[in-house]
Amino acid sequence: MVAANFINRRQGYDKSSRTIEDKYQVEVDVANDQSAAIAAVEAKSVPYGYVTESIQASHINRNPMWYEVNVTYKLNPAGGVSDDDPLSRPSILSASYEEWTEAYDIDNSDTPKPVVNSAGDPFQTYPQRRNGSLILQITKNIASYAAIAYDAIKFTTNANAVSINGTTYAADTLLYLPPTVQEVWEQIGANTHHYYNVTFRLAADAGKHLHKVADRGYRQLLNGKLVPILDGYNAPTEDPWPLNGTGWALGPQEVPATLTFKPYASVAWNIDFS
Repeated sequence: MVAANFINRRQGYDKSSRTIEDKYQVEVDVANDQSAAIAAVEAKSVPYGYVTESIQASHINRNPMWYEVNVTYKLNPAGGVSDDDPLSRPSILSASYEEWTEAYDIDNSDTPKPVVNSAGDPFQTYPQRRNGSLILQITKNIASYAAIAYDAIKFTTNANAVSINGTTYAADTLLYLPPTVQEVWEQIGANTHHYYNVTFRLAADAGKHLHKVADRGYRQLLNGKLVPILDGYNAPTEDPWPLNGTGWALGPQEVPATLTFKPYASVAWNIDFS
């Protein structure tokens, strides 16, 4: 395994030389290990119809652990692919991470975390943890951009499996984020091509974009009515009480049920990301 991690990637297309130029930012595990940075980029898939023309690496801000690797792909004459028509150019995939901190009382294995201390007092603030989403970015040229149609599916998950660059993502594991769009007029020889350069942005989540919390509260559902939960002193509890998932109170030391919420609608996108 190559001892390097990808930090970022930027792409460009040079219409005069018909080359794809990528700039990778790579973090290596061993200081000044330029060969690992280059090997990490060489291990990436070459765009269909292209071959690697050159690859170079240099330090970022003199940091011995960070490299910027510049790689140029040229059109393979023997590959039978022509980019005279901008719409025939392959899509380009890149990825990044968006990170944040969040309050939590449950983890990914559905193991409840405490929301009160051992004496039964609630914490003044909930415990915090870091979280993040892998953002896939697919850049491609399309003939027309249906802004209203794309806006209608923003912040929805894929109802059907989606294939991107040889990887299949199961239903509801991708979240459609608003894309970025650039209208382009390009002159190639005597022909003028009008198209839209679109970067689709998809947030990947192995948890299928579900939100899970421990079922706790101060009231329970009895005979269709919400009534206060009484503690051992026959007074309304001042601590969030474990519930069984159907509104009934459990014993004060029992494990609460886990509630699962699906905050995003599931929609068939019908978008070709190739």
